[in-house]
Amino acid sequence: MDVLHEFRGFNSRLDPLQAAILSVKLRHLNSWNERRAAIAELYSGRLGDSQIDVPAVPDWADPAWHLYVIQSDRRDELAGALRASGIETLIHYPIPPHRQRAYDAFGSANLPIADRLAGRVLSLPIGPHLALEQAGRVVEAVLAAVGSAG
Repeated sequence: MDVLHEFRGFNSRLDPLQAAILSVKLRHLNSWNERRAAIAELYSGRLGDSQIDVPAVPDWADPAWHLYVIQSDRRDELAGALRASGIETLIHYPIPPHRQRAYDAFGSANLPIADRLAGRVLSLPIGPHLALEQAGRVVEAVLAAVGSAG
């Protein structure tokens, strides 16, 4: 289901309860980021030679890997195959922001790359909760789906 945004979002300060929770979670940030990086390395290493486009990371960059977003021309088939295997994926921005009603005031924009990516991107599971063995299962399911879809 595509989400339509009628209003632009905004940033605001955290309330004291959210700040207290995050101050506790902050102690775990480095280890959580290390786990995410290990999963991203596994994904990129195993999927890099497949029909899937994996994220490109410049040598100077050290991503936090909040998301691991792959690209596929057969994104919807791939997402369906992963869902059938019990693997949840997400599609962030199925409608690109410049096509949302919330941004009508800025006029129509010709952003062909954003339009193309909106139909290709798929976020794989990544996070400190995911064991490397589970990430390996994700890789195997992606490779199986790509092999059967190709």
